[in-house]
Amino acid sequence: MAQSKISDSLIKNSIYADGTVTSISSTTGGDKCVIVIDNLFDSELKSHSTEHFPIILKTETFDYVCGDRIRFRFKPITITDNPNYFNTRYASHLANKGIKYISTVDSEEIFFLEHQTTLSSIAANIRSTLESKIENCGLSTPTNHFLITILLGDRSYLDNDNRNSFADGGISHIIALSGMHVGILAGILLWILLPFNLIGRYKLRIIITTIGLFIYAFITGFNPSTVRAVLMVAAVTITIVSERKNNAWNSLLFASFFILLLNPESLFDIGFQLSFLCVMALIFFGNTLNPINHKKHPILYKVSSLFICSIVATVATWCISAYYFEIIPSMFLILNVITVPLLPLFIFLALIYICLSSIGCNIELLAKILDIAYNGLIELINWLTLNGSTSIHFKPSLLSVFIWTLILLMLAYLCNGYKPKILKYASCCTFIIFIVCLFYPGNMTAKGIIVQDYSSNVSILFKNKKSEQLFKAASKSICEIKDDFYNLLIIDQPDLDINKIDRKKYNAIILASGITMEDIYRVVPYLETDVYILHSSIRKKKEYKIQQYLDSLGLQYHSLRNDGPWRIIYN
Repeated sequence: MAQSKISDSLIKNSIYADGTVTSISSTTGGDKCVIVIDNLFDSELKSHSTEHFPIILKTETFDYVCGDRIRFRFKPITITDNPNYFNTRYASHLANKGIKYISTVDSEEIFFLEHQTTLSSIAANIRSTLESKIENCGLSTPTNHFLITILLGDRSYLDNDNRNSFADGGISHIIALSGMHVGILAGILLWILLPFNLIGRYKLRIIITTIGLFIYAFITGFNPSTVRAVLMVAAVTITIVSERKNNAWNSLLFASFFILLLNPESLFDIGFQLSFLCVMALIFFGNTLNPINHKKHPILYKVSSLFICSIVATVATWCISAYYFEIIPSMFLILNVITVPLLPLFIFLALIYICLSSIGCNIELLAKILDIAYNGLIELINWLTLNGSTSIHFKPSLLSVFIWTLILLMLAYLCNGYKPKILKYASCCTFIIFIVCLFYPGNMTAKGIIVQDYSSNVSILFKNKKSEQLFKAASKSICEIKDDFYNLLIIDQPDLDINKIDRKKYNAIILASGITMEDIYRVVPYLETDVYILHSSIRKKKEYKIQQYLDSLGLQYHSLRNDGPWRIIYN
């Protein structure tokens, strides 16, 4: 749902807000929840009604549940990407959901008003209960968190290292709820309800499965990709029940139209675009490219379909994926061919284990199998990708993405019986144009350096053509860091032997808490640099003295505490 128009002056001048809790998550820095505000109070405590104004509320401890209506101190700050990192797209991701502000308050500044039982609160509470069941089922913590991610769509449980491993391997779609997960669940439900076929109730079997999928979409928060898949299943169910001919392409168009009708902004959502293109490719190429006759060898045909569908989906979406994420995982084909066919079995076994453990039946052998399978997957990804170093950093132009989509449409017509000569020639010419366009890539995120604003040890993030690397300096030490363009010196050591420091010009010298004022009086005249970076670990009084000294000499400095992370971006 689109956010209603609210004036900036009202947001700026409001001091209290009333709203309903729609989701809650716990982080290492406290609790974070989404509040849909329905009332704002200005400085004169005059009430202003709002409509669907979601924000993020952060507090140390949040003792409320989804559906609670609360009043809290309103301190809105516009959400931006974390300056300690290169472009994370976090702000744009939340903006697509209508969330543009965050408010951090103390627990004492939150007041309970009433509890409202809504569909979203019911879904959130069910989801929270299921997450708790999975967390306490007896599996290892990494496996538990992976299951919560792929079953309930909460990726906040997955740590950054493992999340990056999936991205490096080109299988991030596994940890994002999509049509694949809906298809797996549908297959499991159809298998469980197979006895209905034996009594001639195959239509009832399909109807119950469809209802189950709608319940799943409801519990997981109506993710656009999940809704699209469930609506497609619903369209197929209607054609089967009414005994009409089914058309998968029409079902896809129906589902997409319905989603865009409810939320037009979904058109610009990366997940929606990838999901639509992936399903379109599976519809037109999945069966056509399968060399096995499904009538003569039905089992072999299904096995072959698993591998072919993995390849088709990956090839169809590589261009648009590279456009958004600026990376082409070199091992994506191998890993997709391995993981996608095995994922349904993993989910099926996991559901069996979770159900049995919830009634007190803990099968240790099954738990070990699931733990070994997940750990083995992570090890396989890291081994094949050499810990992410094999990925190709490339961003095609927007024109290349458009032409690639056009090529897919042309090939779809050619592979499904429409073969006029002009279309063949047009396909060849378009493909040649696409190859030429690849030599003119889009503008990638620039390379650079970020000295991060953290009060612990000095940490520097480097971005080059191949990857991002984080360097953390040891405390009470002195070290020199180089890349292709910049030469940095970190000084975090008292009682310096200044003669051991290489006397040359540095692009930046980072001063941390370990250096004393006496050392600074000796270092500054001895070394030459473009800028001194004052690290956040330096105490405020000491930093003020350093600033006064550097000002007296007319030297340039950058305070991480006052000015934020120090960033240098270059091409």
